[in-house]
Amino acid sequence: MRLRVRPAFVVYLASMALLASPACALGAVCALAVHELGHALAARLLGERICTVELAPFGGVMTYAPGYSPAKGLRGIALAAAGPLGNELALLLLGVATRSELLCSLMNGELLRQMIGANAAMLALNLLPALPLDGGRIVFCAGYYLFGVSALSLLLCALGTALGLLLCSLAVYGALALGTLNLSLMIVGGYLTVCAVQGRDALLSENLYAVVHERMQSGGQRCARAVLLRVGGETPLYALIPHMAKTRACVLVLEEGGAPVLLGEEAVLCALLENPAQSVREAAAAPDIQGTDAGENAAFPGRI
Repeated sequence: MRLRVRPAFVVYLASMALLASPACALGAVCALAVHELGHALAARLLGERICTVELAPFGGVMTYAPGYSPAKGLRGIALAAAGPLGNELALLLLGVATRSELLCSLMNGELLRQMIGANAAMLALNLLPALPLDGGRIVFCAGYYLFGVSALSLLLCALGTALGLLLCSLAVYGALALGTLNLSLMIVGGYLTVCAVQGRDALLSENLYAVVHERMQSGGQRCARAVLLRVGGETPLYALIPHMAKTRACVLVLEEGGAPVLLGEEAVLCALLENPAQSVREAAAAPDIQGTDAGENAAFPGRI
C-alpha cells in the first residue's frame, strides 16, 4: 500500500500553521494519522486489497488494486467506520491525559487542546452521510443490497457536493460578516466538492459488475432516447461505465479510420461482464458482437 500526499493537503496544513499556529497544524496531522491508521488496520484484518491512500484535507482517499472491489455489507461498514472509531479512541485517551497532572505536565497544553479539537472535527465531519466521507461509505455499504448502485451513488455524491458548497459558503459568510476568512474551511469545502463530483465515476467503476447487471435487468423495461457515445478503439470497456451510467440508453460509435461502427449497448454490457479490461476494438472484433456500419445511409435509431 502506497501513501501519497495531495498538494491541497500541504496547502491546508500550511494555512493552519501560518494563520493559526504550528500546534494547530500538528494536531490536524495527528488526527489524520490516527484516522488512517484505523482504516489501515481494518483493511489488513479484513484482507482488503488497497493499492494507495492519498491524503486530502478531509481525510484519506483509498484506491483499490485493479480488479478488486471494496467490500460491502458489514465488512464494508467495518472498514469505513474504523477511521472515525480511531478518532473516538484518541479522544478517550486524550480525555484521560487532560485529567492526569503528570501527563499534562509532560505534554504541551496548547498541543493537547489542538489534538482534541482536530480529532473531534475529523470524527464529526467523517460521520456525515455524504460521499466521499466515511459516513457516506457506511450508508453506501448498508444500502448496496437494497437500492440501485447508480441511484445510491448519485444521491450520496450529490450530498457530498452540497456539503462542500455549504462549508465554502460558511467560510465566505465568516469573511463578510466577521471580517475573518477561515481558509482551512474553504480548502476543505472546496476539495470535498471536487472529490464528490469526481468520486462518482470512481465508485461506479469499483462496482462495475453491479452497475452492468442493473442496466441489463432494466434494459427490457426502459424506453428512452439513445445517446451516441463516440469512443476510440483503445478505450478500455470499464472506462465506459461512468459515461453509460449518465444516460438511460446509449449506442457506442467506434471511430477508427474507416466508416464508424455502431455497437449496441446490450452487446457491450455482455462484453464488460466477460472481460472489462479489453478495449472497445477487441470487443467489436468478437464474433458475438455484431457491429453496424454507420455509413452515410445508416439509420440511427431514435429509441431503443
